[in-house]
Amino acid sequence: DAALVIPQLDDRQTRPLMAKMARIFREIGAMSEVKRFRQHLSLPEDTRRLSQRAFRLYDEYLTYTMGKVQKKGWRVYCGPGCAACCFNMPAGISNWEFL
Repeated sequence: DAALVIPQLDDRQTRPLMAKMARIFREIGAMSEVKRFRQHLSLPEDTRRLSQRAFRLYDEYLTYTMGKVQKKGWRVYCGPGCAACCFNMPAGISNWEFL
């Protein structure tokens, strides 16, 4: 089976999730320690806590999106922890996973 990209939804449910994630990542990006990462090669604990919150929001987004896709009759073969995205979409690896 060919890999299928999950469509990006833009509706009343997903917009607030994406806005919250964007705020969190802007907050992380504004931290002075993050801006000095290349010199110190360390990040403050807040970056881990905030990124975990953003990933939980992303999980919520994916759960919602997968439900919408399945309601349209699409069959979804992947699931939590299947690693399909890591192998099929390497450009989708997050900065934190890359570090």
